[in-house]
Amino acid sequence: MKIAMPVDENYLVDGEYTPFGHTPYFVIYDSDENTSVIMDNNEASCQYGADIKTAQCLISDHIDVLITPICNEKVLNILKSAKVEIYKSISGTFEDNTNAFKEGKLSLIK
Repeated sequence: MKIAMPVDENYLVDGEYTPFGHTPYFVIYDSDENTSVIMDNNEASCQYGADIKTAQCLISDHIDVLITPICNEKVLNILKSAKVEIYKSISGTFEDNTNAFKEGKLSLIK
């Protein structure tokens, strides 16, 4: 299973006010291989359509789960149509959020 989460340069969850498509990085965790990589969000600098382009990049990377503080309705629909589950993140680090996910403590965004 591949889990993606938007993070800042300190690998903390981006704040509520950072639009999904403009987050600087994503951590991609592969639970099958127990590996994590930092992915630059190359779409972050796009003036228009960054959210949609970012969602398409995550789908191309075969993400199963997105943990995020916020994303718009268009992004939710695009990701859901690709069978990506979206969960509301908690404040803290990537590790805090993946542990909360594994423990079933994150809320599914519907």
